[in-house]
Amino acid sequence: MGLMQFLKEKKFDLSLFLAISGGFLSFLSVLAILAEDVGTGFSNTISDIFGEWTYWIFILGAAAFIVGIFYLFDYIRKVREIRKLLAEPGKSKFIQNQDRIEELAWRLGTKFEVGVVEKKKELKIR
Repeated sequence: MGLMQFLKEKKFDLSLFLAISGGFLSFLSVLAILAEDVGTGFSNTISDIFGEWTYWIFILGAAAFIVGIFYLFDYIRKVREIRKLLAEPGKSKFIQNQDRIEELAWRLGTKFEVGVVEKKKELKIR
């Protein structure tokens, strides 16, 4: 399995991880920034760990959070769309939307590609 195939198959997991880790880094860096003014124990430890990189870590974490959320919602939107298109009864509706269904299946990964092939067999479409 190549890198692009891996990224396609694990898009949901990776985007969720990116959003959670980016949010966590942003939260910790905000605590570190606030700890510069107030001398609390835990916040000072975070500030000591991040050092002079606190603002950069905040920017990196916020960017990772935004990108992760974007890809997460994009994946969810595509999954809902393909499930809706595959649930429609009738051969004519499937054929009308076949290009979109195949594109979504290709973008979402093997699991959905198999579902499209099964639907084609069910409707007796080549």
